[in-house]
Amino acid sequence: MEQKHYHVIIAGAGSAGVPLATRLSESPHRQVLLLDAGPHFKTLAEYPEELRHGSLQRQSNPSHPNNWAFASQLTTWGTHQIVPRGRVVGGSSALNGTLFERGLPEDFNEWAEQGNDQWSFDRVLPFFKKLEKDLDIDNQWHGSEGPVPVRRPNRDEWFTQNHSFVEASIQAGFPEDPDKNDPKSIGVGPLPQNAVDGVRMNMAHNYLEPILDNRPNLTVRGNTYVRRVIFEGKRAVGVEVEQDGRTMVIYGDEIVLSAGAVKSPHILMLSGVGPGEQLRKFGIPVVYDNPNVGQNFTDHGGAGGVKYSYKMKGDYDLLELPGFHVGLHFTAEGSDVHSDMLALASSYPQNRQILYKTSLFSQAKMALNVMRTMSLRQVIDQARLGRRQSVGVLLMQGRSRGEMNLVSADPHARPHLLYHYLEDQFDVDRLRSSTRKMAEIVDSEPFQRIGAKRVSPTDDELATDGALDKYLYDHVSTAIHMASTCKMGPDSDDTAVTDQFCRVRGVEGLRVVDTSIWPQVVRRCTNATAVMTGERAAVFFE
Repeated sequence: MEQKHYHVIIAGAGSAGVPLATRLSESPHRQVLLLDAGPHFKTLAEYPEELRHGSLQRQSNPSHPNNWAFASQLTTWGTHQIVPRGRVVGGSSALNGTLFERGLPEDFNEWAEQGNDQWSFDRVLPFFKKLEKDLDIDNQWHGSEGPVPVRRPNRDEWFTQNHSFVEASIQAGFPEDPDKNDPKSIGVGPLPQNAVDGVRMNMAHNYLEPILDNRPNLTVRGNTYVRRVIFEGKRAVGVEVEQDGRTMVIYGDEIVLSAGAVKSPHILMLSGVGPGEQLRKFGIPVVYDNPNVGQNFTDHGGAGGVKYSYKMKGDYDLLELPGFHVGLHFTAEGSDVHSDMLALASSYPQNRQILYKTSLFSQAKMALNVMRTMSLRQVIDQARLGRRQSVGVLLMQGRSRGEMNLVSADPHARPHLLYHYLEDQFDVDRLRSSTRKMAEIVDSEPFQRIGAKRVSPTDDELATDGALDKYLYDHVSTAIHMASTCKMGPDSDDTAVTDQFCRVRGVEGLRVVDTSIWPQVVRRCTNATAVMTGERAAVFFE
């Protein structure tokens, strides 16, 4: 039994938890404990190669030690996908593709309109500026002294196919967009990234590495598995953890779950806060019955996009350049949701990113792991199309709502994730029209000039709505940007799990600070907004 008492215990050292711990520990009288189930690499040089470099994706292997690898069911008709999440101090910022886009002002103002006025765009903008060190743009919208370096690939860094994509998009009538972190961003242009010279600037490196030696009131412990929150009555007083083969309780005045949109609600449920019927089914004593924990989650969904053959010329090194250089944000045909689509142009084939510098034996082991979690059709498509270039098509604000359910009271048993993708016709319509538009772009003269040839979807699959819909249903996927499993809202919101100050309803001394609390996933890639969430929430503890 541990005797030391902490003012704040944070479970989860990811994109929100790390900045939250850093800011809270700026007060020298506040003892802060930051826990994570994965290892704590003290310096960037200690991270495995695939975690250091933003274009590598070997860590997506389901058996990778730093990958939670949650199994998910994307559709009710059985499409499955492994959801990689970071099991390491630094969280998924140590695994992701390093895209560092802010949510749109519309995202935050819609949160505010739902009763969360502390999260309006005007309220969150100072924290976006506080976290960033923009290496390219210096104006009223950007920060220059924050811990996170942000840059955009220069035109002379773009590959030939990136130039073709931008040229074709402009010819198709989309505006040029030089700064995707500008409040009025829409169109085609370079993608802001927290990678420098190909190195992934994860949040542990950005926030913790510079301060830990001089911050005695901040304790970081890796390889510490949080099993549940300990309550006395309805007040959270500590966490039960596994560390070094022992189970122990660590006590604190306030407990914060920053374990991500899967593990935060999972820990809540295991602790007795969640849907009472589920908890009782598995013998978990109910502390507070809230049927919304883990329910109604949102994410960015895709459905195959457009693949094309193109033989890259010259030498290139995945360790030095990002995996994505350019992208296109646009509004789908017939949509009343502003900027609801993303076309993401690849710089390297996906298989190249996953298999870079891996032995044939390692590739075979990885293939076996993947085959256990994917349908035969998905495995065949990955083998056939994973070596092609792609223009991914993502729905950035869908109508589908997912559900997360317990399968056991065992803290190590992963919950079941069901996304309910493509059950709403409006989502299907937008993906269909946008996939056709991107096929037109790949078929256009700028791509023909470089010898590119569309492979998927085929002409027959594009010919009719029915054929293209079948293509979408067969190729559905998630962008792994889950949010809203512990959504915030006012007292009048019957679906809320937390209030806008991140406090869990129905109990005391417990907060959730990560993408779980967002009422809706933002219409941009999520990492920058996740970091901002930690920065913003720190003020609520004053």
